[in-house]
Amino acid sequence: MRLRRVAAVAVLLAAMLIQPVGAQGVPQAPLVAIDPGHGGRDGGASGRLGGKEYVEAVLALATAKRLDAKLRKAGYRTLLTRTTESNVNASGKDLTGDGVVDVADDLQARVDLANRAGATILVSVHFNGSTFRQLRGPEIYYSGARPFSAENKRLADSVHAAVTETFSELDSGARPRGVLRDAMLGGHLFLLGPAGGRIARASTMPGVLVEGLFLTNERDLQVLGRPDTLERLASAYFEGISAYLGPPPAPSEARVISPNGANLRPSPLLNTTPLTVLPPGTVVRPRERVSGDEVAGAEHWWRVDIGSRTGFVFEPLLDVVPSAQAPAATRGSRDIDATSRAGSIIDDDGLPARARARPRLDAPILFRVPAGATVEIIGVQAGELVGGDKRWMQVRHGASVGWVWAPLIAEA
Repeated sequence: MRLRRVAAVAVLLAAMLIQPVGAQGVPQAPLVAIDPGHGGRDGGASGRLGGKEYVEAVLALATAKRLDAKLRKAGYRTLLTRTTESNVNASGKDLTGDGVVDVADDLQARVDLANRAGATILVSVHFNGSTFRQLRGPEIYYSGARPFSAENKRLADSVHAAVTETFSELDSGARPRGVLRDAMLGGHLFLLGPAGGRIARASTMPGVLVEGLFLTNERDLQVLGRPDTLERLASAYFEGISAYLGPPPAPSEARVISPNGANLRPSPLLNTTPLTVLPPGTVVRPRERVSGDEVAGAEHWWRVDIGSRTGFVFEPLLDVVPSAQAPAATRGSRDIDATSRAGSIIDDDGLPARARARPRLDAPILFRVPAGATVEIIGVQAGELVGGDKRWMQVRHGASVGWVWAPLIAEA
């Protein structure tokens, strides 16, 4: 009986996934492209301690999957460039156009995936190796040769701060090797650098490459031998990424979109007896996104409130709407202007503008507006000084309202 119910849900899910709905993650949540380094024929660095071999490609994938799970649980959208021990350019195409199919084409495939998905940031997960076996500790690389290099550096600093705290707990007295420009390696890292040379198409979003530990250093291998090391590294990466991005938009409501309604269950498990059946169009208040029984590759559920009842609904059966509410302007700030008028987002090397809860860089990001999009300017206010300009504009885009740094907006 349970198998028939699971099969029915799978068929319904397959039909529903033809159209983009809330099942793809909370709408407007930042999309983090996670690249597990190496893979397939390229194992990367390696080391051996106590009869156990440590291979970079395997460790990178395991860490990336842990990071992916943490980001999704927090409400971010994610993209893993690979999920198995295989090449990303599995078809063996010449993606760089140089007449040769090699590792550069596999790296280009990863960049292309992130670009096509419109990722907000790119994080490449690696482990290190060196002929200088005394080298140890995490490194975070960024490219300083991009128009958004300041964002690259800010992301790298955020990840570094979280990794520093975690690494000191993993190995007392040890310190990460720091935040480094990729140019120090003698050239640009493929996933981070500008177009040119091997790089046919550059990534279009801020990014970092994290080297977890050195597989050629005995002390680092001892740390890797601990069962919680990969989990703690993934947690550090998550903390750094979430601190940089700010929290994803909190959902304000969700609507049942399944034509057959949705079961409200006491737990996110298909074999539980439903508390009730929610008819199509029923509006519920999402409280927490959790993992539960998987059907057709989807495993996320929402804990929801409806009236005085609380239960769990399978995420693909809901259309989740992010909150359109933005906190009021900071008290005591001086209003410069409050005339409503139109504006458009200026192209910032293809990056979307961040609309924040307050006119400050440390304020949560409520939503993002792509270059060229039209917004309604509903107020201008002095806020945090950025690049010599402290003007911020309060804008409305669709149903959402937030603060955007004024130089990113051209007034109509």
